[in-house]
Amino acid sequence: MILSEIISLADSARPNTFTNAQKVGWINTLEADIQTNIWLRAPERCEAYVWQEDTDAEMLAPSPFDTMYVHWLCAQISLARGEFEDYRNSAALFDSVYGEYTRWFSRTYRPANMRPDERERIYSRRSVPRGDTFKVRFERVPFRSDDARGVQVLLKHHGEQIICYSGAAEEIEYEDRTVTLTVPAADSAKLPRGLLRVYLKLTGPGGESWTSSPPETVRITAG
Repeated sequence: MILSEIISLADSARPNTFTNAQKVGWINTLEADIQTNIWLRAPERCEAYVWQEDTDAEMLAPSPFDTMYVHWLCAQISLARGEFEDYRNSAALFDSVYGEYTRWFSRTYRPANMRPDERERIYSRRSVPRGDTFKVRFERVPFRSDDARGVQVLLKHHGEQIICYSGAAEEIEYEDRTVTLTVPAADSAKLPRGLLRVYLKLTGPGGESWTSSPPETVRITAG
């Protein structure tokens, strides 16, 4: 779910006169909490959104957990207006989804087992000029290269798949527990500007599937 969509849904549920900049500020508070308390990222490394510049930015928590942003924003709107019953209802919905996301993320990604520099390589958003060759690396994947039965790397923008590399594509290098994707200049030139999320999907030796979370994030800028 993207930033502008969250604000639109919250506005529909709680019509209000607060500015979009104020709402983005509330969302930034939640994103900072996620980055420091769930991702275990250093506070000084936390990223924030700016209204108008980041309207198409996708939230850090993926579907189905991204509904918590709408609940959070509705709760903040109600609290600011002194509508405490509505606030309690939205806060309860938020707490439920936030808890589910926390447990899922910790179980799936285990950030406490990673060094700070390893977390930064995964969480930091890079800017890449459109038309430039760039690499995306996934480390500590659950299956060794000899054991994996399938591999796909998906590039998504606004939740829509733009490019999918799979199998023995020459753009994919799979060695031990590290998968590296090289996006060639010809493909990079086709990418839309804005936030790009890159997902790795693996099929294990027993047919089990695994998808990277959080995805690698790259901001494509004008070439």
